Amino acid sequence: YTSTDSGVTWTERQPAGNIDNPWYLTASSSDGSKLIVAANSGRLYTSSDSGVTWTERQPAGAGNKNWYSAASSSDGTKLIVAVANGRLYTSSDSGVTWTERRPEGDIDKYWNSAASSSDGSKLIAGAYSGRLYTSSDSGVTWTETQPAGNVDKNWQSVASSSDGTKLIAG
Repeated sequence: YTSTDSGVTWTERQPAGNIDNPWYLTASSSDGSKLIVAANSGRLYTSSDSGVTWTERQPAGAGNKNWYSAASSSDGTKLIVAVANGRLYTSSDSGVTWTERRPEGDIDKYWNSAASSSDGSKLIAGAYSGRLYTSSDSGVTWTETQPAGNVDKNWQSVASSSDGTKLIAG
């Protein structure tokens, strides 16, 4: 569902063939025109018209994954999605093409969460394995960033300020 009046009224916006399918994650551009959602079916969809029409946008070779988290730049062109099978993917063209991104040597982590700065350059991702990572170059390189004494925690959620300098993880 989408709302253009702060939740007073709602309009159903389903990708074709996905009626009654649980949705796991959503992200939006700041104006709400560009959206990304993932279904329980393992499919990933984007919309550039506030959910009126949808296009399936699976990263190559990633079909039917258990998508756990998504984040968007404020203009909706830069996206990051976290996958339970150990993959992070980024897109710089609203999900048309995807690049697999993951911290060096951190193969097959169970990614729970991802967040983005408003320009999409600064990212944070949290893993079930207890690792928390940040990137300042749209996911090309990653740095492990753990709060003191908090190794091996299950990072279920992360968030970022619009400039990417203030983070919260839990």
